[in-house]
Amino acid sequence: MFRHVVVFTWTSESTPEQREGALAALRQWGEDCREYGTLTLGVDAGLAEGNGNAVVVVDLPDRETYAAYAADERHLAALRDHVRPILERRCAVQHEL
Repeated sequence: MFRHVVVFTWTSESTPEQREGALAALRQWGEDCREYGTLTLGVDAGLAEGNGNAVVVVDLPDRETYAAYAADERHLAALRDHVRPILERRCAVQHEL
């Protein structure tokens, strides 16, 4: 198994509508990417200052599947159209389970 974890932090200028649009696009991508693995989306609970705003965790069978997932046009479109316009910071880790 292979896990991909991404933490997103939105810009302070982003609107609630933009943030919800980004989350909706990520949720849809979670539905669309089931052929690759399981995607879980979480929104920060606000318990500690300095946290990111949202996290995506994707469990995939192997590295090759991650490469296909990362290159999928539906994935790239969700990032390009909804996430990157309001993205201040992104941090990611890929690791074997």
